Amino acid sequence: MNITHLNIKKEKQLLSAAQKTFNRLNNRIAKLKNEIESFPRKMEIVSEFYREKLAPLKQQQTTLQYETIKRLDYMYGTVKLGKRQRETLLDMIHEELEDIHDNIDMEDARYEEMRMMHEKYMREQYGEEGVAEMEAETLNSVKSMAKKMLGLDLDGLENLSESEMEDFVQQKMDEIFQQQTSREEQVREQKRSSKKKLTPKQEEKKLETDASLKTLREVYTDLVKKLHPDREKDETLRIEKTEQMKLVTEAYDKKDLATLLLMQIKWLQHTDKDPMTQPDAVLARYNNVLKMHISKLEEEYRMLVWRPMPFDVGMDMFTVVNQNEHAFPYYLSKTEKEWKSQLACAERIFARIHTPEGLKQRIKEFQEDLKWENRNMMDFDMLDMLMR
Repeated sequence: MNITHLNIKKEKQLLSAAQKTFNRLNNRIAKLKNEIESFPRKMEIVSEFYREKLAPLKQQQTTLQYETIKRLDYMYGTVKLGKRQRETLLDMIHEELEDIHDNIDMEDARYEEMRMMHEKYMREQYGEEGVAEMEAETLNSVKSMAKKMLGLDLDGLENLSESEMEDFVQQKMDEIFQQQTSREEQVREQKRSSKKKLTPKQEEKKLETDASLKTLREVYTDLVKKLHPDREKDETLRIEKTEQMKLVTEAYDKKDLATLLLMQIKWLQHTDKDPMTQPDAVLARYNNVLKMHISKLEEEYRMLVWRPMPFDVGMDMFTVVNQNEHAFPYYLSKTEKEWKSQLACAERIFARIHTPEGLKQRIKEFQEDLKWENRNMMDFDMLDMLMR
């Protein structure tokens, strides 16, 4: 529903605070609606772009990553390296294995091979006892978090196989849901049977609800008088008013005061009663409803942006959908260039690690990268401490 702004020139007439707010809220609504309406088209463009441009690059990158891991595994077992070099090579292999884990589906034939190689190098780096301790620590952390955040008791999870764990957790979650549903039903039953006197806050809330319903009836009655099709002689307008009355009735049945007030504002724009002529007290009421409407639109927009995508587009979706129409093609093209650049860099690294000299040089570069990352992390921690 489009709402015309209050077009008043400042040199001719100063806007009141309520009128300025009305304009600002309308601008926000228009922007949100445009973003919501353009979202499906943007997703269509992103999906097509991913299928045609990024998916093939991702397949090449995953295949190259797989071959890189296989090559590093071979070099680890055949090339003579110093202690520190071997430790760094282990870190390199672990990093590659972590990355490829997110890119290979469980149905992929390479998945099981990479999983077994991950276990092999975990034992190589930490030993059998170290791996067992890390697995136990991770499992205890998961159990503790499940207990704290969801109320799930996952005792016994450590005795199950990986395939049995999912069913076990789902069963526990179903039990918690049933218990919560039962408790909520008991609370509702207690409220129905209770005849206690309302508290002052409950009384105040009841009065607010009653007042809201009174306003709802007033706005509904006003719209019915203005939009009832039986009173319209023009056939075109009668059809339009018939459709509008359906929306009015639906909003009234749902006790949706915000929609009714927005329709009332829209109606004012089709008459000589422009919203700007309304008293500030009336505009203030409209502004409160517009704020409610904005909250609903913002929530709708968040749900669109943060919902799970049917595929990993490899991009920050919030950044993508906030690109304007002119910048959108440029942003996608820039993303493709970045992916190609990363793939070219990975190809150069893969070519170099086929010789002992090239591998050692790559190990040295990896060590320098780690130093740089650690130095930046220390600077960040220091800055965080100073800001506290």
